Amino acid sequence: MKSSIQKIVVLLILFSCLSYSQSISFYHPLNGQSYTEKDAPRTSTESAIWVWLSYTYNITPYPPRVSLYNYVKLITPNGTWSTLNGGQIPDYHSLPSGNYTWTLELYEFFMGGQDYEKTANKTITFSVKNTLKVQNNFTIGSIMVDNVSVSSGSESYKLTGQTLPVGAIDQSDGTYNRIWNNSGTNNSNWIRAQKNQSGAPIQGAIPRNYNYTVVSNDNGATITSDMKKLYAVTLQTEKGTTINVNGNNFTSPYSTNVVEVNKLYL
Repeated sequence: MKSSIQKIVVLLILFSCLSYSQSISFYHPLNGQSYTEKDAPRTSTESAIWVWLSYTYNITPYPPRVSLYNYVKLITPNGTWSTLNGGQIPDYHSLPSGNYTWTLELYEFFMGGQDYEKTANKTITFSVKNTLKVQNNFTIGSIMVDNVSVSSGSESYKLTGQTLPVGAIDQSDGTYNRIWNNSGTNNSNWIRAQKNQSGAPIQGAIPRNYNYTVVSNDNGATITSDMKKLYAVTLQTEKGTTINVNGNNFTSPYSTNVVEVNKLYL
């Protein structure tokens, strides 16, 4: 019986030490997670996203030592903050897209000690990604994003410098047939619109399947496929007469498809 009681006491002491020993940890952000504009606690910009910080810690219990004072230090690539001498660690951090390593450290001053001692630390890595919307210029329909056919207006989440594969799909908008035109006249072109701004053609982005490289101010940007309307046109003079179209002669009436002209971007 005595041996059983001793084992129980030892287990209780061990459990107490495990539950209440000094420690520090993140509630938010979390290790290995990705954060985007939809996770931001405040309105983000085209080049930065807000990330919320929350953490918890336990100081060294008595016994064996008496912890008189403590402070927390946050170490990030963008700066270092601590609560020493009334200092504050920001609750919100405005971060550009990228991969981040953050470290929390707990320092304690013990009775009989000469200086603060680091008693716990925790390091995490996480990423902040741009949100890009990919759509057709007629808003509905399907479009290729990250090599998958999705609904127009779908989002993709990318780090700055990553590639966003997009692809145009010939289809009907319910009224007109829409095509990706690369005939050499009125060619289609991918359009980029920065957040809250009007769009403009991306130089050289004329292939149907295009790999767009994400830039630093792409958070909230829209990439649009410039799909051309295909008009059915019939040309007619007196029956049986000849009509010349683009240097070629055809017998009236002559029916063809005509691609709409390019929009003028100012």
